[in-house]
Amino acid sequence: MDNCENQVNRRPKSRTPPVAYVISLFALLSILCEGYDMGASSGALLLVQESGSITLTPLWQQMVMAGPLPTTTLFTLIAARVSDRFGRKKALMISSFFFTLGAAITVCSNNRQIVLLGRLVLGCGYGFSSATTAMYVAECSPHHIRGRFIGMSQPLLTLGTLLATVVSGFFSYNKTNGWRYIWGFQGILGVIQFFGLLFLPESPRWFMQKSLKKEARDILMRIRNGKNVDEEISEIEASFQEIQRSNEKSGVDVLIRMMKTPSVRRALMVGCGLQFFAQFSGVNTVIYYSGIIIQMSGVGDVSTAIWNSVIINCFNLTFAIVGVWLVDAVGRRKLAIIGLFGLFLSSCCLATTFLMAVIHSPVVSRRTDLSNNTCSTYSLCDSCIQDTSCGFCFEDKNDVINGICLPVSSSLNTLPEVGACNSSSTNFEPAKTWAYDYCPVSFSWVAVVGLALFLMFYAPSVGPLPWTINAEIYPLWARSSGNGLASMTCGFCNLISTATFLAFVRAVHSYGVFYVMSFIALLKLSEEMHESESFIYSQDDILGHGATSNVYKGISKKDGSFCALKVFKNKRDSTWKILKRELDILTKIKHENIVRIFGMEIDGCTGQPIIIMEFLNRGTLYDQLREPENLYGFCDQMFLSLLKDLAAGLTQLQIAGIVHRDIKPTNILRSIVSEGREIYKLSDFGTAKAISGEDEMESIVGTEEYVHPAMFEKAFLNREAELISSIHLDQWSLGITLYHVATGKVPFQTKEGLRRNRMCRLQMIKQKPSGVICAREHEDGGIIWERELPATCILSRFLSKEIGNTISHLLETNLAKAWTIPDFLRNVETLLKKVPVHVMQPSQDRLEIFYLNPQDTIPHLKDAIAQEWEIPGQQQLLFHGCINLTLPFETKSISEYPTTRLGQPIILIEKNLIKDIKIPTLLIETISFPKEISAKDSSIAVQICAQIYKMMRHFHHHSHIHDCMMYTVGIINSLISSEIRNTQLLMGHFNYHSLKQEYKSSFESVNILENFTGYSTIRKKYKNVKILFKEAEKLSKIIKSRNIITANVYYNVAERNYLEAIFKKVKANFDEHEKLFAKVREDFQNWQRKSLNALEVISNLKKRLIAETTFQKIYENTKWDKKIRQQTNELIACSKTEANRLSDLNSALDQLVSFDMCFK
Repeated sequence: MDNCENQVNRRPKSRTPPVAYVISLFALLSILCEGYDMGASSGALLLVQESGSITLTPLWQQMVMAGPLPTTTLFTLIAARVSDRFGRKKALMISSFFFTLGAAITVCSNNRQIVLLGRLVLGCGYGFSSATTAMYVAECSPHHIRGRFIGMSQPLLTLGTLLATVVSGFFSYNKTNGWRYIWGFQGILGVIQFFGLLFLPESPRWFMQKSLKKEARDILMRIRNGKNVDEEISEIEASFQEIQRSNEKSGVDVLIRMMKTPSVRRALMVGCGLQFFAQFSGVNTVIYYSGIIIQMSGVGDVSTAIWNSVIINCFNLTFAIVGVWLVDAVGRRKLAIIGLFGLFLSSCCLATTFLMAVIHSPVVSRRTDLSNNTCSTYSLCDSCIQDTSCGFCFEDKNDVINGICLPVSSSLNTLPEVGACNSSSTNFEPAKTWAYDYCPVSFSWVAVVGLALFLMFYAPSVGPLPWTINAEIYPLWARSSGNGLASMTCGFCNLISTATFLAFVRAVHSYGVFYVMSFIALLKLSEEMHESESFIYSQDDILGHGATSNVYKGISKKDGSFCALKVFKNKRDSTWKILKRELDILTKIKHENIVRIFGMEIDGCTGQPIIIMEFLNRGTLYDQLREPENLYGFCDQMFLSLLKDLAAGLTQLQIAGIVHRDIKPTNILRSIVSEGREIYKLSDFGTAKAISGEDEMESIVGTEEYVHPAMFEKAFLNREAELISSIHLDQWSLGITLYHVATGKVPFQTKEGLRRNRMCRLQMIKQKPSGVICAREHEDGGIIWERELPATCILSRFLSKEIGNTISHLLETNLAKAWTIPDFLRNVETLLKKVPVHVMQPSQDRLEIFYLNPQDTIPHLKDAIAQEWEIPGQQQLLFHGCINLTLPFETKSISEYPTTRLGQPIILIEKNLIKDIKIPTLLIETISFPKEISAKDSSIAVQICAQIYKMMRHFHHHSHIHDCMMYTVGIINSLISSEIRNTQLLMGHFNYHSLKQEYKSSFESVNILENFTGYSTIRKKYKNVKILFKEAEKLSKIIKSRNIITANVYYNVAERNYLEAIFKKVKANFDEHEKLFAKVREDFQNWQRKSLNALEVISNLKKRLIAETTFQKIYENTKWDKKIRQQTNELIACSKTEANRLSDLNSALDQLVSFDMCFK
């Protein structure tokens, strides 16, 4: 335990290209603009009142202050659509345009309605900014600095607020137009951002979303310093697939599902509750109205009040920056609790300040003799200013004296209607000071201290944490909707608190109630969000679970990268033993096919130990096998890729002397490497142990379906059963895993299904004859033994036989006959060295993959074809591209030829197409949903989609067959044309009187030959079915995900009916296609017979012509191709007789045919 605590391997530092910083700088200017507006409005409102150019009542002050908020909420929703359709960059440019336009309108306004309009336009910019900025920065930033850039949002917001108060301070001495300059400065920031964005790239993730992979790659190469970006592109593709798998529903469906899932519902209550209490804690009112609050506390001079705001915002910025470090050092939950408690204390300080201001309010010592005026009835300054129609006029000489309550001017609240403070009045006294909305007190500095403390505790905790926590507590399928609801809660609460502050300002100390409520609400956070020293994870983002631990998707606090966190369920000594064993093994083995480990930490909330491993973005092999397209197992390419990686991983275990003891699909993880190739990795070494002679196992380990029979009996049926050595465990579980991958199901099942009737299953395995790889219980109770993979397996016949043989040796119950892991690895090494050769025979609708040794030649391929398809070697014409592989000059080994694949196979043309083989009919089951909705809908949807996949594979196969038919037509026509040219060449150089009539009749037979043009309807129908197939695949995954991801199953009847209707349409198209393709195949066979007969006629004539003259004459009088002349020179030297030379010349002419085809 001591050796593995808190030793987290740090990833190597990457050099960040300058363009990444430039992108983030200009994008984050939006945050700076938003912070600037929050700070600027306070000073601007004070100066508007001071200037007297525009009259703003308390109601209008609230409306102007809260003006941007409703349009922000509305345009946040609009911006999301614009961002998805036109790009993140364009959405940010729209936001900067609105910033500039709103500032221009506000600056040029001459009445309060225009001011409000400008504020509303600014809100449109905030809406686009809040929906796009973080997304654009995250998608363009490298992994290792992404979290740092996104974490700059809160410091930049506070920097903008500080900048605004400084600008307000400088312009506060201009009483007439200072407020215009303050709001106008924001337009300058908008212009800078707009023109800066013109030169920046679009988000690569947006290009990937629009299927523009090349553009995304180019941008990533530019902003990643020219590094290989295949791995990042693969991660983006995987994230799209993950979101599509788990969130392919309308917004209404997601919300209903969130409400029906208890853990997500609790997370939503916490997320929205944090935003609710954060806003109603009064923070935005403190920031928006800081200058007004300071003035209300007794600071009469506007400039002084604004410069005091600068001091407060310096605290805000300082502790926002400190908070970036405190989050990692203290932890989110502790920091939030400390922050909330600090807010409670600072709010009490503010409340006490205003309470003392009421208690020590100056006395109204002089009375007015105005009639019909209530102002004369007040005896205290506080009572006087509470009445919006009155203000306090006083003389300040080290103490407030000669105070008088006067009515406010109906047109301008900065002056009294009459009296000593009205400069136009006959009673004007210059020494008097007019206070419309404050009472002069000597302890106003306490309010400044209270505000500074408030922001000091808010900036590092309650400010950023609601956003950080909301980004972490939801599972992936609910993250977008959860964050959207939390943001809407934030906007709505912000609007209410800002728009009603002045109306409730007399009760500001009542905000303490909300602090207590927020403190209590945050205590529930520990139920939803967990963290260790370096990582955070949500219990809903589970990747896998086992008997001793669960694996969650974690997020690095440092750079925002993902990892897999294996969290153990308890803290017992046995847990530490398992943990240490796994750490020791994974630290010892470092290989690309073994999952990497970064270290070990402790959960800060529960104290549970955590192993930190690499996050593999493609899930497990078991997840892959559960996809509908793999319901019948893997194809050759996928199977061999898995086999290669599995063998490489097991080889490393053998070298290290370790037996895994729990090999199964859920312990084989998938990922994408930098070359874009999918790779498989062995994981979960909690039960592994070192091999030491014939040591017995110490404990019962393994999973029921994959565990060795001896272990199965010991674990589930007979505790007294004998154990076997650990070294024999892996081969059995490996054999079961390979069978599962090859067929899509596990072997040895009873009729009741998996994990039912265990005694029957044990007897089935114990009675298994040698060589049997699968057994099924018949309905009558008998057992059906199977020695080969089932017919539903989609592996090629050769590979199916090879893998079946391998599995039979691995599942041998007689340990003396059973293969060991080294035996298996030697077999796999031999198999992987073989070269796959795709051969297609269009006339018989056949495709087969032959696996040959690298040194094998074309004759070996012809022998394999003859054995598999019963076509004699002399009847085979093989073409790969323009190369005729059956000519005697083609003697290279198989490995020297271009690689074949499904789209470019070797074409087999039979010289004598005599018999037509019977093509097996593809059986498609008719599946339908039951009337009643149930949990079985998930498996039925998968079966329906699997049948559609089967038909799609058949459509795809026929499409390739049709293409090869057309290619074969080109080959045969080229052969006929070349033979005709060679024959005409001979006829032109020599006078063949005896063969003139035969020459004429031969060409007449060729000229009447009709060409085969194929069927365009084949491609059209294939295209239509592909569209239906995509719809069916999407719907089946929707229905499947509802059963897998949430225990509260929610189905849509319309989706079930639609999927069933699509299946029927595809089935109808399939049946029609089968009939049409049978006709295509018949027409092609007839054309091929006639064409090959015509080719034979011309070839026979050419041979006759050659036989009528001598080799020397033909060689001397014919203008041969240079390569043919070189080859014929070699033939002359080798040929002993005239007959041999003529035969070799015929071969040389055949080679010329091949050259003609290549030239074409």
